[in-house]
Amino acid sequence: MEALLQKPKTLVDVYRLLPEGTPIQVIQNQFYMSPSPLFNHFFQ
Repeated sequence: MEALLQKPKTLVDVYRLLPEGTPIQVIQNQFYMSPSPLFNHFFQ
């Protein structure tokens, strides 16, 4: 992981630091992450 040279100033800056493919959305300046489906969801 790279060392941060500057502290993130905005939520978008923090969002850009997340690994690609992170299941997260930014809605009205807040992070929202959907919970993963239940294991037994696939077998019903």
